[in-house]
Amino acid sequence: MIFIMVVTYCTLYGYMTLINVDKAYLNAIVPTMGYNMSTWSLPYVKCLWMTFKEKTETNLAVHMAHDTRGTHTANTVDVEMDAL
Repeated sequence: MIFIMVVTYCTLYGYMTLINVDKAYLNAIVPTMGYNMSTWSLPYVKCLWMTFKEKTETNLAVHMAHDTRGTHTANTVDVEMDAL
């Protein structure tokens, strides 16, 4: 993790210096930290998504099981759940 941060910072610092950005040593910190914060938050976001998806699939299955019209078959439920 630290290695990736250092390489990202050095690459951005070099590029910003090359294009004559003022205070490139400070300006390279922002995208480096933004990238790392986004990678640190991915497991949390994935957990939220999986929880939402499980609840949605469960609610759909319960809805289909209680459908009194009898218009849905098992194949229709599988197709609709795959669409989520």
